[in-house]
Amino acid sequence: CTLALLVRMLRSRQPALLCRATRLISNLTLDNAGVQKSLLSIPGSVAGLVALASCGISPIVKPSLSALTNFVGKNEGVQQAAIQQGALPVVVALLGGTAAVATSQEAEEGSGSPGEQEAGSSEQQGAKAQQQRRARQAAAALETAERACLLLANLTYHNRDAKLAVVEAGAVQPLVQLLSCGSPAVAAAAASALSNLAVKDTQLQAALAAAGALPALLALLPAAGSASLKGGLRVPELLREGHPAAELACRACHAIGSLAFNNAENQVALQDAGAFPRLLPLLRMTSAPSVVAEASRAVGNLVFGNEGTKALARQAG
Repeated sequence: CTLALLVRMLRSRQPALLCRATRLISNLTLDNAGVQKSLLSIPGSVAGLVALASCGISPIVKPSLSALTNFVGKNEGVQQAAIQQGALPVVVALLGGTAAVATSQEAEEGSGSPGEQEAGSSEQQGAKAQQQRRARQAAAALETAERACLLLANLTYHNRDAKLAVVEAGAVQPLVQLLSCGSPAVAAAAASALSNLAVKDTQLQAALAAAGALPALLALLPAAGSASLKGGLRVPELLREGHPAAELACRACHAIGSLAFNNAENQVALQDAGAFPRLLPLLRMTSAPSVVAEASRAVGNLVFGNEGTKALARQAG
């Protein structure tokens, strides 16, 4: 009865009710296969959430994406239902829009002011207000993109048909672009989605490499010989368990390992792009066990079945 009521609430025109319904669905379906199965059996459950995710109203879109993510929950039946109900075009549109907003924001921040203006002038105040408004829009778009990436990660979990549908829908390029969006949370979520696409699939590993995923993922790790991350952030202090930088390093290493596994071409391409000088120091410069474990997995997959990369790894230390 509760689930059926929540599905009916998804058709409400009241934003407060919509937000409440989507959040409740998100909480009820999290890691609960029984609730996921029961909810899937109610007509309009998946379609209602997909429709709300495409409504364009950020306070409704975000919880709707979270609800879909938990509802999908690595459940093949819900994965297929979400794809059939049109989730992929919605998600790809959200990712593409966010990548464009992030790029525009970065260009604006880098350009600076075209000329000096008197402090306190109305023109300057107006420009500042506009810049703040754009910054808020960019922040909201990035938060939406993070949730969209996590939805894609769950949609593609151990489901090759879903993976192929995601690639066909055009999701790969926006995911790769979001790796360099400047938000650790969004980049980590994008790396998770790419990792699930690549895992144990030579064809998709090649497609992600062709889209530029390899150098983009490596760029998320500290540069060779560097003690700091992009922006001057110190590695030893930040790469500790629970810190966003450690989470980003984990997700990036995991994706690198997935792309390298049993794929000689990607192994060589990663080595040529400087993978070992970025990965091996992580085994020594961090106190985060999760980072050490994922970096070790990535190195192991880079050398697996490849004597050439194995010898280069030994040379790199």
